[in-house]
Amino acid sequence: PFLRYAPLVVAVVAIAGGCGDGVISQDQILADIPGAILADHPDLIEGIACEPEVGLDPATPSQCSATLADEPISFTVTAAGGNDSVVVVLEESVIDTAPLIADARRSLRADLGAKLTVDCDVAAVIVAVKGAQFACTATDEAEHSFSIRLLDEIGNYRINLG
Repeated sequence: PFLRYAPLVVAVVAIAGGCGDGVISQDQILADIPGAILADHPDLIEGIACEPEVGLDPATPSQCSATLADEPISFTVTAAGGNDSVVVVLEESVIDTAPLIADARRSLRADLGAKLTVDCDVAAVIVAVKGAQFACTATDEAEHSFSIRLLDEIGNYRINLG
């Protein structure tokens, strides 16, 4: 329910300033990929590496890897539309954590019968890995520690108190 992107969702990246010779600069492409995958949080994507080098042959897809909030991700980059855009195909599912945390807060309010504030130690977007868990604190007149554990890659979760 909190899935942001499922595997194989495609982002088309328009590259500014193609080289004019049918080859897009790898630097141009790599600079634009984080924003194409996560427009609101491109800073969460780091360490992009591609083989073969992106832009050497527009007909050859490049297999790429990076990290998103310290978790590995994989994607394919393929030239599209001549020399002015590429297609990025993400292989993992990623989840926006804000709606997931808001849902957990509503559930805890219903269970504990109190108005709560919730703070979680997690990035704004994470790779959806079954079993992944992150720590949170719910505060009313007392402080309650809990964790949220992902049950699957689409964002179903379980709250673990204590």
